[in-house]
Amino acid sequence: MTSEDERRPEKSSLYEQGFEFVKYRDLPTPYQMAMAWYMAVNGEAWDDIIDHDEIGMPDDVENSDDPRWHACYKAALENLLPKFVKKYGKVEFGVATWDTESLIASIAGDDTFKEDGVDIDGTRSWFKTPMQNYFTTSYPEKDRWPVIMSGFEDETFQDGWHRFHIYVANGHSDIPVIFFPEEWHRDLKAEMEAARPKI
Repeated sequence: MTSEDERRPEKSSLYEQGFEFVKYRDLPTPYQMAMAWYMAVNGEAWDDIIDHDEIGMPDDVENSDDPRWHACYKAALENLLPKFVKKYGKVEFGVATWDTESLIASIAGDDTFKEDGVDIDGTRSWFKTPMQNYFTTSYPEKDRWPVIMSGFEDETFQDGWHRFHIYVANGHSDIPVIFFPEEWHRDLKAEMEAARPKI
């Protein structure tokens, strides 16, 4: 858990733009896919749902450098999504859509960028350089996977750097995000709700 004294203002202020707590079963499909990928393909926390030896990967695909690797895993997750929802549907996440520029400002304060001497203008310029993620250079508006916020103060994202880069390069003014709620998020949410004008 991050204490109040350890939080970077440029990162913690992102949450003041607003967010909601949503159970996995109620998330939009792109959000469910992003978390299933992170938890079961990139990681092992949810990989009890997927049998990596039975997803139909062609024998000549050696690693993720092959576009068929990504396509095969994505198709497998789409088919298995009901099972992820059944088992992990009650897990709660924080979700939001935040301003791109404020996210860039937070990233410019990440240790990696500071250590490389990259200021906010350099950070912004770098992200506006076109790139691809798993051989994708753009995403349909209705299929934008969220970036996953990091629980550590020395970095902004835990996952989703490449797709964030593509969103910025393609001119998106806001970015979908998801995060693992901590107690301070709940306290902040309560404060923000209490501060809203009563109608």
